[in-house]
Amino acid sequence: ESFFEGIDLIVPVPLSRQRFRKRGYNQSECLARGISLITSIPVCTEMVSRTKDNISQTHFNALGREENSRNIFQLERPDLARGRHLLLVDDVCTTGSTLVNMAQTIALAKDVTFSFLTLALNPNIPVHRPPIDEEELRV
Repeated sequence: ESFFEGIDLIVPVPLSRQRFRKRGYNQSECLARGISLITSIPVCTEMVSRTKDNISQTHFNALGREENSRNIFQLERPDLARGRHLLLVDDVCTTGSTLVNMAQTIALAKDVTFSFLTLALNPNIPVHRPPIDEEELRV
């Protein structure tokens, strides 16, 4: 069984409009589109948006990253998430805070299953996972 089996949509971590204008591209979306080319699973960029341009996570420890990534996402299209298995894609996962907070926001759509994929893990910082009820993500 393939890791990608059963996944309905690939959802990259969105950038704020300000950061997208500055950078000119979303690296997580680039990764998602590459995965889509190989797997034929569609990429969805309309489901969730980033509501604020938070400070770069590189300046924070694990707890600071959790606080910095809280309330930065907004569920725009719950209809695209409901009843689906989503693959959330980020470029770098240091503590998991961004992906967990994004998943919690999307889970408001109800009946959503998540898988996660990241290009790199930072081995120098211990992975911190905020307390989360796994049932919360399978609402």
